[in-house]
Amino acid sequence: MENNNAVFRYAFSQEEWLEGFTLYHKLYRRKFTYIKAAIFVIPLLLFIQSVFVDPYYTMGYICIAVCAAAAVCILMTPKLERRSYEHAIEYLVGDSYELKAEGSRLSLSTLPVPDAETPSQPTVIDISDKSYKGIETENIFGAFTKYASIVVPKRSLSADEQEALRRILITKQEKTEN
Repeated sequence: MENNNAVFRYAFSQEEWLEGFTLYHKLYRRKFTYIKAAIFVIPLLLFIQSVFVDPYYTMGYICIAVCAAAAVCILMTPKLERRSYEHAIEYLVGDSYELKAEGSRLSLSTLPVPDAETPSQPTVIDISDKSYKGIETENIFGAFTKYASIVVPKRSLSADEQEALRRILITKQEKTEN
C-alpha cells in the first residue's frame, strides 16, 4: 500500500464553501428531494382529476391544497438550507484549516484561534466508505460521503500540493469503486 500521508493548510472564501455545499447537495440529497416531492405530486394529480370529475368534492380541494403546499415546501427546503448555510459561513470565512491525509482517512481540523476556549472536533472521512466520492472542479477539491464533506480550495495550494491531493482524493475513489 502506498504512503498517502500528507498535510494541507488553507483558508476558504464564501464562494468556495457554497460550491462545496452545492456539490454535496447534488451528489447526496437532490434525488431524494425530488422523490419526496413526487410522493405528494402524484396524489395531487389524482385529487385534481377527482375534482375535475366531481366539482362538488370539497375534500378534494382541501387535499389539493395540502399536497401542493407539501410539494412546494419540500422543493423550497434546499434553497432555504442554502440561505441558512450562507449566513452561517460568514462567521467561518477567514479561519484556517488543516487537512491530514493518513492512509484511507481524511481529517479536517480548524487551526486554533488564540481566543478560542475549546478546540473544535475534526471532521473525519474514510475514503474506503462506499458512499465516498472525490471530486475536482475548476476551483475546489471535494471529498464527500453521505454524512460529511471536506472542501479544499485550489487557490490555497501549490501545483505540487494540488497533484498530491488529486492522487489521494481522486485515485482512491477509483480504487474503492472496483
